[in-house]
Amino acid sequence: MTEHINLAELRRRTPGSRRAHEALVEAVRRRFELARIVAIPIYTGGIPMFLGGKLTLTKNPRQAGVPDMIAFVHDSEHPSGTIALLEMKTGKAHRSPAQNELRDIARAHGVPCYLIRQQEDVEPIIQADRHYRRKR
Repeated sequence: MTEHINLAELRRRTPGSRRAHEALVEAVRRRFELARIVAIPIYTGGIPMFLGGKLTLTKNPRQAGVPDMIAFVHDSEHPSGTIALLEMKTGKAHRSPAQNELRDIARAHGVPCYLIRQQEDVEPIIQADRHYRRKR
């Protein structure tokens, strides 16, 4: 007998982007920890709710655009320190319109925003932080 599943069920059964995304967030958090940079991951996943008698994850509209991590860093524009917003993306994923809007607002207020696709992408942030911490 052939089993028929919808696209949502297929995505739940297929390992991939969610796990890869979680692994990237954790790898970046650990890398910052080793560099003695405070970095706080932000859970932006679904909210568990009972709908139709089933436990499902629903999107949290109040978190639209929220980055995956906040880090406290120093750089040439902020030698005394500032927060930085980090958005992790795996594969061919791109920022949502809400993420782009938040990035633009943050940058207008002088907050650095980074798109991280692999753990190595944080090295320039770490190097800048080390450089400006030494000057203090």
